[in-house]
Amino acid sequence: MNSDSEFARGIIGERALVAAFVERDDAHRAAKTLHEEGFHKTWIGLTRADETVKSEDDSIGAKIGRFLSGETDGATLIETLVRHGVSEAEARRVEGQIDPNDVLLTVDGNNHPELAAQILEDAGGDILAGESFVFTTVEWGAADDRLGSELLGYQDPNEFARGQRVDDNGLTRLRNERLLNDTVPNLREDIFIARFDDELDDETPKSGTSRAGASIGTRLRGDLEP
Repeated sequence: MNSDSEFARGIIGERALVAAFVERDDAHRAAKTLHEEGFHKTWIGLTRADETVKSEDDSIGAKIGRFLSGETDGATLIETLVRHGVSEAEARRVEGQIDPNDVLLTVDGNNHPELAAQILEDAGGDILAGESFVFTTVEWGAADDRLGSELLGYQDPNEFARGQRVDDNGLTRLRNERLLNDTVPNLREDIFIARFDDELDDETPKSGTSRAGASIGTRLRGDLEP
């Protein structure tokens, strides 16, 4: 691997890819295909808005402070993304880009991120973060029609792996490495709900965001079925 590629990955990306889906079924379909290809380290986060929260302009997004999970440690979405291999800066940006009811999927695509990204996008996912193979800062907010994989500099996964050209033997070797991984491909789902405590309204800056409260739900799935 050349030093330029190592430099680019070191300053821009972490190992995990993050994609947002509109439909939970599509996220599960992507996870199932990823597991079939040997990408076993996947996670799904379901985001919800607290229906009791009403903002002045009826925009829930305008008042969301953060998403909290129902785990016993009360982890935020940002903290959970970091645990699944996303840098903190990227996790904060991702949370700022999504809307309630978006479904997030993370996958450790380190072995062949180009292929993992293709699977996510083929299933309808919008890639929001991942390991980069470009030498400039990725402009995620740019108003263009490029896919997330294109912004990250990914090329055809049938010809490239980790930014380097590979032949059929190399692709087979990478797939075998993934399939030989003894990680059990269980799919964990966490539910994150954006809620606000009315009792904290007086403490909330007028120009700021309300403070998020508690939320519910977490479960572990092993069958990958919706």
